[in-house]
Amino acid sequence: MKQTVFFSPLVRRLCALLALGELACLLCACSMGAEDPGAEVALGSTDLLYEDGRVSGELCEGVTVDADIPDLSAVTSYDIVSAHMTLPDEDVLRSMRDYVFAACSEDEIQQVYTEEDQRTNYYVDGDTEYYRDYIVSICRAPGQQNVSLWKFYDYPHEPFVYDPTLMYDFAFSPFETQRDFDFMKREDAVRAVRAQLAEWEIETIGEPIVFCMDGDGMYEYLTQMYEWNQDPTPVKQEDKADLEGYFMVFDTGYHNIPYTCFERGSVIEETYTYGAQLWVFFTAKGIIRLDYGWADYEIDGTLEEHDAPVTLDQALSQVRTRYEDLVVTSAVEIENIFFQYVPQNPDSETGSVTLVPAWVFQPQFSATAEKAERKEVGSYEDVIMIHAITGKFIT
Repeated sequence: MKQTVFFSPLVRRLCALLALGELACLLCACSMGAEDPGAEVALGSTDLLYEDGRVSGELCEGVTVDADIPDLSAVTSYDIVSAHMTLPDEDVLRSMRDYVFAACSEDEIQQVYTEEDQRTNYYVDGDTEYYRDYIVSICRAPGQQNVSLWKFYDYPHEPFVYDPTLMYDFAFSPFETQRDFDFMKREDAVRAVRAQLAEWEIETIGEPIVFCMDGDGMYEYLTQMYEWNQDPTPVKQEDKADLEGYFMVFDTGYHNIPYTCFERGSVIEETYTYGAQLWVFFTAKGIIRLDYGWADYEIDGTLEEHDAPVTLDQALSQVRTRYEDLVVTSAVEIENIFFQYVPQNPDSETGSVTLVPAWVFQPQFSATAEKAERKEVGSYEDVIMIHAITGKFIT
């Protein structure tokens, strides 16, 4: 029997960071100092321009803002809640396995269990040297729950790895187009995926990010991936027509506030929280790939009730104080702003957390000529999170 190594989504993302030379930046990023939890925060204001759903202008010397303003019109409340991470129930997980292994007999399906992360991998051996034809991977470890589906037989390539902490134009620009493919219109594809997610009792909020991945763009992308990483399954030019599809990034959340997609950790406190993810790759053959991890919480109770958050301008005034205390050696632009639920106080034994609403800012160093030559758009710093009720930095 061929040996196959199964990588968790987190491991794959760390491998991508290593391959792209960014892990050193991640590990060397400055952490924020802890604040007195009882201290009051003096919230100020800025001179930024708020117009047509965007905020722009100079925040302070060396730091500019140019970003869309998160739409909070659907948010029902801004409560602080206790919760624990979970998975879909066993009937749903069985339905997912049936979906992936629909063309397989029961005796073809094998499974491997690893105690370390309580992960079960179900698979069917294929003809390729490195991959199984079909895989379902389920992790049940508290605070790490995730499920992934792969149908390599129908699409023998890694279609895309969406990571909000990275930005490379070879991976993004060719696919950020509002277009339709012959096999199905974009809006119909989203509708079909939503229907399948609903059948699996996965609730999403808001509209997904949709990357329309045409055959030519995918051929270029996968060819580069093969050249860089020596991917075991090089793409063939004659397969271009079979490469197109829609890669969708959905949000899950509570009170119409998405769970944060950003990972956070503290070496000192030995705590770590994963970023929520729900990615779906949809082609003419249906859902080829699904990653659903760290994105399903059961709400245990409301700790505090709140009707409104601190304003975006007040939160940005806090961000300004951070940069005013630093020596900015390279121009910084805040180009992404989110409003998300951020997990705090994680319990590794039970998977329980406290979810707090937060303004989340993603600063980016301006691209240098060298980076532009490598087709790298820029380099993101660690995100800055402002507690949306207290106005304090979330460390």
